[in-house]
Order: sequence, then structure tokens, then C-alpha cells
Amino acid sequence: MDPETGANTQRIESLWRPLRLKIVKKMCGTTEDLLDRYLAEYWWRGLNKTDNIFDAFLRDMKLCFVDP
Repeated sequence: MDPETGANTQRIESLWRPLRLKIVKKMCGTTEDLLDRYLAEYWWRGLNKTDNIFDAFLRDMKLCFVDP
């Protein structure tokens, strides 16, 4: 256990396992090269919990490409 953060291996593994299983299940047999993209999407969807995910996507694309 890290005395400063309180993190320990068991806690990290317990958080990582469900995420890994969910991501791998969604990958449906695609290559591991896409894992970073699946993780990025999972993270983005966690930040954008909304009924209209498409509007959130358009908003973020506008921020990235139109209004830099």
C-alpha cells in the first residue's frame, strides 16, 4: 500500500477487472491495437453521461476542430 495515496494493488486490480472485461467484451474479437481507442471512448462516454450522446459528440468535435 502506498502511504501517500492509499492505493494498493488489490484495489487497482478490483477497479481494472470490470473495466477490462467490459471493454474486451465490446471489442468483439477486434485486435488489441484498438484497445487504447476503446479505453478513450469509455472514458469519454463516462464524462458525457447524457441522453443525447450524438449532440455531445458534435459539441466536442466542434471544440476540437472548429474552435481550437
